[in-house]
Amino acid sequence: MALAPNYSFKRTAASVRYYHAAVSSGRLTQALAGMDSSSVDLLKILRIGRETSIRGEGISLQEAIASSHYKNLRLSFVAADLIPLIGANPALITEWLLYSEDKRTQGGWYLQEPGEVGELASGVRLQFPSMQSAVAHYVVLELDFWAGVAG
Repeated sequence: MALAPNYSFKRTAASVRYYHAAVSSGRLTQALAGMDSSSVDLLKILRIGRETSIRGEGISLQEAIASSHYKNLRLSFVAADLIPLIGANPALITEWLLYSEDKRTQGGWYLQEPGEVGELASGVRLQFPSMQSAVAHYVVLELDFWAGVAG
């Protein structure tokens, strides 16, 4: 199996420290306490990038998709619905950049700074005005691809 190229993501000491501080600070737990159920569901979906990494739970992508009820929830949200949650939890940007960087397949989509989302198979490259927007669209495109709900 051919490996996907290593897309450029600058892993600086500062970005790694920020990421670990955000994850370990408990801000996610605090944020969940005041959210409505649809926001909690969307945040579970946004956590898939970390859950499937060696830095997180290390579960398979299919397990994470199933446990988040992604397929059942998919018709109830669009990428724009994820942007405020990403803005409130900037560590999610780093989690999804790392997820994309760590992929070892040419299937699905990739994410890279500054706001580019692309698909190797088709050569499609999309540019977004912010990383929050890019991550939101990347999450939907990537998870739709692997969940088999792409249209």
